Amino acid sequence: MAEMLRRPDTPSQPPTRSLTPLVETSPCFTDQECARIIAEGMALPLAKGQVTAHERAPDARNSTVALFPPEPHYVWMIERLAQLVNQINRQHWGFDLVGSERLQFSAYGPGEYYDWHMDLGSRDAFALRKISISVLLNDPAEYEGGDLEISTGTTNRLAARNKGAVILFPSYALHRVLPITKGTRYSLVAWIVGNQPFR
Repeated sequence: MAEMLRRPDTPSQPPTRSLTPLVETSPCFTDQECARIIAEGMALPLAKGQVTAHERAPDARNSTVALFPPEPHYVWMIERLAQLVNQINRQHWGFDLVGSERLQFSAYGPGEYYDWHMDLGSRDAFALRKISISVLLNDPAEYEGGDLEISTGTTNRLAARNKGAVILFPSYALHRVLPITKGTRYSLVAWIVGNQPFR
């Protein structure tokens, strides 16, 4: 299982369970912080993102990613997200959470995409994912295409393209990143996990 960076606080009140399919926040990271994350992400060893589900075709994903090391220098990012995650989880899902996988930096250039998929899997660490997080790091005017589309059950919804804002959804939700047609889209991705799979 991927290393945990921080254990979210235990909620003081019983959680509600509205099972909202998608939550979007106001900007959680400043322009300067987004630029810092991009610079530090681009300095990491970048590699092509892999398709983790055996039943999916290898060409279902075409993107460039890197994992932030579990070092104190990067902990501020997950600490920033942890407080928000705890609040949103209490308001909407009430999932039993214990921490986060390592943060992922993603870059989508022209022609890159990620077809329909779930972040939740049936084996290993993938089975423990509860909440998926995406933070857009650059101005949407800098690229075309690349929308994050999420299935809400009866329809599909395009997430807002607000720089520094946080998009949260249950890891069992089908979603995709549409192909980039111009420029590069940068994002910070996280998966919040529990001790046990959904039952």
